[in-house]
Amino acid sequence: MSDEREFSVRRAATQVQRAGFNAGMVKFLAFEAMTSAVVAGIHFKSWTWGLGVFFGVLLLFSVEGVKPILAGIYSIAWAVIAYMVVGAIAPTERVAPFIAGVAGLLMALAAHQCFFQWQKDFQ
Repeated sequence: MSDEREFSVRRAATQVQRAGFNAGMVKFLAFEAMTSAVVAGIHFKSWTWGLGVFFGVLLLFSVEGVKPILAGIYSIAWAVIAYMVVGAIAPTERVAPFIAGVAGLLMALAAHQCFFQWQKDFQ
């Protein structure tokens, strides 16, 4: 009996820790939405567009069919950013930008997956 109780306490503690980690990814998504809004606002020279993009991105991340597509687009964007930053820092390196790009892609995909799990926990 005590083994079952100890197991359920450990399981509950693990789930609470995982939920806290997943909730931290909400900040990452908010950063992506805010960055997109600022870029759109500067590009269109209108903060109305920026605000629309901000709420649009947040809304689209709640639509089941669009979430994976949007996450893929943002993850590819993070891969390109990582590639460009490492390419600018080390222009003589040939492999390092590709490794950074792949790492950026995988980390962004993992962050989006954590956010999706956080959303699922609240449904």
